[in-house]
Amino acid sequence: PSQLLESEKAKAADEAAKANKIAAAAAEKEVAVSEMKIKIEKDLAAAEPALLKAAAALDSLNKKDLGELKSLAKPPAGIDDVTGACVYLLHPGGKGKIDASWKASQQLMKDVNKFLDELLKYKDKIDNGEIPKQNFKNIRPLLEKEWFNVETMRSKSSAAAGLCDWVLNITVYWDINENVEPMREAAANAVTQLEEAIQAKNDAIASKEAAEATVAELTAAYNAAVKEKEEVIAQAEAFMRKIGLAQRLMSALGSEGERWRNTVATLNGVLPLLVGDALLASAFVSYNGCFNRYFREMLTKKKFLPYLLGEDKASKGPVSMGADMDPLKILTNDAEIASWSNDGLPADRISVENGTIVANCARWPLMIDPQLQGITWIKRMEERRGLHVVRLGQKQLIPKLENALENGKPIIIENIETSIDAVLAPVIGRQVTRRGRTVFVKLGDKEVD
Repeated sequence: PSQLLESEKAKAADEAAKANKIAAAAAEKEVAVSEMKIKIEKDLAAAEPALLKAAAALDSLNKKDLGELKSLAKPPAGIDDVTGACVYLLHPGGKGKIDASWKASQQLMKDVNKFLDELLKYKDKIDNGEIPKQNFKNIRPLLEKEWFNVETMRSKSSAAAGLCDWVLNITVYWDINENVEPMREAAANAVTQLEEAIQAKNDAIASKEAAEATVAELTAAYNAAVKEKEEVIAQAEAFMRKIGLAQRLMSALGSEGERWRNTVATLNGVLPLLVGDALLASAFVSYNGCFNRYFREMLTKKKFLPYLLGEDKASKGPVSMGADMDPLKILTNDAEIASWSNDGLPADRISVENGTIVANCARWPLMIDPQLQGITWIKRMEERRGLHVVRLGQKQLIPKLENALENGKPIIIENIETSIDAVLAPVIGRQVTRRGRTVFVKLGDKEVD
């Protein structure tokens, strides 16, 4: 792949060199054509004054003067030369001698409107190449006569002066146009050559771009192959590392197999005792909370256990239970009790039992706390989770409660009296509604999830 890539790069370099050479030639040709166009426009600009004078001469003519001129039986000397020049210029061409006599001039001016219209359109005919060159050759001898000028004609006839002015200026325009015409042809040829050069340049650029695209495609493929190779090598190295770690893990866990088997055996042995332990724990949480230590022990040892063990007359038979038969060992453990103690819960049996009931009950527990030990313990335990403490009647009570419910944050509402605000009743009563997997609770006029 690398050899093919280098070969295509060499081809692309050759195509680029050719394209640059052709582009340089096209640029030179474009400069030459631009210069030629500028010269033609300059020469044509020189003819503009002559056209303006010819137009002004035609504007000076009027039908009355022309009518008087053509009605002359014999015009003053020189006027017939001016009208004869008009006859020569307006002749459509062809073989045979042209009659430029005064009689022929009168015939030409017979329809004055048509005569003036032909003079007005004469410049367009010159531009379109419709005027024979012989017409202007025929008038050259007349132009050389000393009386063939505007001033001389003006003294004889204003109409003849206007026609003389038009003939002189239209001749200037013809001469300039004749000199420019070869340049126009050359410019047209140059434009054709320029278009061919531009096309050749575009073709060369297209070839260069195609070669560069091929090089780019091969480069991308080569880079992708190199990247894939590196990724495969990296994956192989990662797999080798994982295999090594797995082997080490398997060696380390081999000694754990015996312990896991013992644990499974222990759990299988405890599983049948779960029902009795759960009954004892739920009875403890449900009924023992409102009593002191003496009555709690009496309920547990003289009521709950005899019934569950089948020793009570009302019992329907014994239920399998663990050997400890202690609700605290079922509901909590030493680590959790130590954590409560660090948060300020007293370490005596009755306080630990109270903490266990608070942590495991399904409903809100009523805590009689004259020494404020319970509230202190709850605040310390929940402050790490972003506890909010509010009082009933505060303006921010509802917003803070809503935020706590939405984000799962703990909140303590202090100073609640014997009656509960209707807004708080759904929260305190845990009156929730379910929609699919989402649980909502009513808070004022809102439903909070």
